Amino acid sequence: MTTLSVSATDSAGRFSGFLKDVRGGFLRRLLVNPMSRIGLALLSVIIVLVIVGPIFWTADPDLNNLAERIAPPSWAHPLGTDSLGRDVFARVLHGGRVSLLLTFASVVLSGVLGGVIGLVTGYLGGWVDAVLMRVNDVFLALPFLLLALMISVTLGPGLVNTVIALTVPAIPRDARLVRSAVLSVKEGDYVFAAHATGVRPSRIMFRHVLRNISSVVLVVVSVGMAQTLLAVAGLGFLGLGVQPPAPEWGAMLSDAQAYIISNPVVVLVPGLAILITALAANLVGDAFRDAFDTSR
Repeated sequence: MTTLSVSATDSAGRFSGFLKDVRGGFLRRLLVNPMSRIGLALLSVIIVLVIVGPIFWTADPDLNNLAERIAPPSWAHPLGTDSLGRDVFARVLHGGRVSLLLTFASVVLSGVLGGVIGLVTGYLGGWVDAVLMRVNDVFLALPFLLLALMISVTLGPGLVNTVIALTVPAIPRDARLVRSAVLSVKEGDYVFAAHATGVRPSRIMFRHVLRNISSVVLVVVSVGMAQTLLAVAGLGFLGLGVQPPAPEWGAMLSDAQAYIISNPVVVLVPGLAILITALAANLVGDAFRDAFDTSR
């Protein structure tokens, strides 16, 4: 009985160790790599700019002024104007809000839904695992962006539909990664001890197993950001994302492509915003993965 009691506390001990590691070794490993620091700094600056920037730069991103269309950068318009005379700087800031909102919403939703599927299939095993993983494999066989395009075309454009179109293709990927983590911890002594003491399977899954794979869930969410951001821009570029006049980086690229020679600024600015943000998100995802990998 004493052995079971001691083993049943292993889960809490491992989770406490994880929290201590977050406060200490994890942060040290996260920041030791120069590329990690660059990614975190870039992503932090971008997030602050798109959140705080429109408070100080109050130009209306949807205000048309055909008399100033395709105007070069000036004091009134630091990045010039687009084909309808709208301030490019204001549209980049507001478009960043939309792009990042869609990205974060899709990544979090897919992480939660895929995490639950991976947790259930990995823990229960048997026919549940066999059926759900075969369905999972069918979705994984389709490229991420192709499946997102199919869903977006079926549902139509719009904010909510775009989130759905980006979430569904990511669920199988996240479920597979979480399932692998569950299989590695479900055989722990604390799980067997919980079984022996009559703890309900649902309680074991969410109290013991889930909190001991918390690091994997965080890595899954962070690594998926760059891919999702590029997919957001891709759908917007094709006119399947957020609809005009709402600004969005991919849609801005699509609107400006005809002026790449006459006024390249209107193309370069949203393009660089997508590139830098995706790069920063990728660096942050890699940093989280390396920081949680204590075997390195």
